[in-house]
Amino acid sequence: MDLANIFRGMISWSNNLLSVDADMPREMDPDFVFNKSNIVGSFTFSSTSERTNYSAAIVTYSNPQNNYQDDQASVYSQEVADRFGFNTIELSRIGCTRESEAQRHGAYAIETNRDDNGVEFKTGMEGRIPRVGKVIGINNAPMAGRQNGGRVAAVSGKRITLDRAVAAKAGDTLIINLPDGKSQGRKVQGVQDRIVTVEQEYNPAPQAEAGWILDQSDLAIQQFRVKRVVNNNDGTVTINGLPYNPNKFPRVDDGAVIEDRPVTVVPPRGQEAPDDITISSLYRVSQGIGITTLVATVAGEKCDCV
Repeated sequence: MDLANIFRGMISWSNNLLSVDADMPREMDPDFVFNKSNIVGSFTFSSTSERTNYSAAIVTYSNPQNNYQDDQASVYSQEVADRFGFNTIELSRIGCTRESEAQRHGAYAIETNRDDNGVEFKTGMEGRIPRVGKVIGINNAPMAGRQNGGRVAAVSGKRITLDRAVAAKAGDTLIINLPDGKSQGRKVQGVQDRIVTVEQEYNPAPQAEAGWILDQSDLAIQQFRVKRVVNNNDGTVTINGLPYNPNKFPRVDDGAVIEDRPVTVVPPRGQEAPDDITISSLYRVSQGIGITTLVATVAGEKCDCV
């Protein structure tokens, strides 16, 4: 694992195959895509404790100016600290001999842990296609607020007939799972009801019933790096994934300021201020200790507060 940390790698053993993948920039589409039509049940999202949202990192590296003795470099993110508080992570990097490189390792840890919304879902045997370390894209319609995923109904060259009409427009990217076990995206040229015309044919040509998702400028797909694949021995596979944000690499390596595209078009809603509040209190003694309970009633709703 120490060697894998040098290149931000993930090592997995599956089907008598040792796989190594690096968490690095990639000029390609997700390796495979999922939506409500090719999973069992629904997507389950989870987040970690605020204590793992690190705002500072202390990285130990080998300093050539000090006969390659251990030295430390620190990185701090005020933005993360304002949101989650001051939490520090300590790292030790083998083969790191520059302070600037050590700082990038620290910035990478901060950026990676700030995206903590992991996903887990069950799917059919096609879930065995994406291995650990690969990147998958998903469309979770209830959260996204738009049904940008489904199954391909028919294919004729550049004309792709989908299973439903979509709010696609020219310039969007239609990503489809292909027969070779990989997904591929093509720019949308035009849309007529369920028929989407792309600028370039897919290679190889997609088949009917293949899964698809739509990546739009105002609604990005969610991407995750596969962490674990479990065969449930009932014809289904459970996939667990960690958030994958391609924008973190220019942020870490170049200090670029890049806004993430939204993954939902559902407008935020706020709770209106309550009125007609009625407050009363109850007093009781439990094990010799007096306990006062405040009872607040708001327009028929009751809240008991001790």
